[in-house]
Amino acid sequence: MFDTPLHRTLTSFTRYMANHPLDYHAPAASDGHSQRMLLALRAIGFVASAVFIALSLFVAKPGSNYRFSALFLVPIVWGPYLLRRRLHLYPLHYALFAVALLLHNLGAFGLYQRSVLGLSFDIYVHFYFGFVGALMLYRYLAHTVTLTPWQLRVATVLLILGMGAIHEIVEWFSTLVLGPKHGMLKTEGVYQFDTQRDMFDNLMGAILAVVCYAIVRRIGARSQQREAPAELPPGLAPLRQV
Repeated sequence: MFDTPLHRTLTSFTRYMANHPLDYHAPAASDGHSQRMLLALRAIGFVASAVFIALSLFVAKPGSNYRFSALFLVPIVWGPYLLRRRLHLYPLHYALFAVALLLHNLGAFGLYQRSVLGLSFDIYVHFYFGFVGALMLYRYLAHTVTLTPWQLRVATVLLILGMGAIHEIVEWFSTLVLGPKHGMLKTEGVYQFDTQRDMFDNLMGAILAVVCYAIVRRIGARSQQREAPAELPPGLAPLRQV
């Protein structure tokens, strides 16, 4: 009915995600598989960019910092896409990353001044950023560095914690330069241990991500062991998943 490039891209993305929900360590991709992944990544980038631009133009109030948020968020959302080969970017992780940026941008609705289910909205944002960041970083390290499973998990968590600390320093520096009104770190009417709490939330999100990876890998290894005897010639032991 609708035969447009965007419609074809969204259709390909939907089909790909339906067939590869948890493709953490896919085998070498065929040309068709690579093309579907590329279309899925592009669809995510275009949709996220459109949402960020719409929030800046039609939702953010005049004079608000969020009025110009699209100028920063659109380049950020396309950054992982441009580095997709080096990052070994997976469409599901990219979509979760776009959602993380969207959660941050929902501050245009004043959500950072509200609580959800008894917890500050800021807690959810930092926890989710830690979770998504750890998923992407774990996959990158698994493809580029030779580490044992435990080394990979610990390295992922520590690196996310370090990235969170850098973000907190940037927030502090922006307030020093721009002042409390326009800076990222608010100094009035906020929780006194906000910085420490943000880093703790990042830590908890990263730990959850590596736990999810460990569970999925263990399930995949057991499934491979069950299927291997039927596929291998007699006398050969099942191959152990790397």
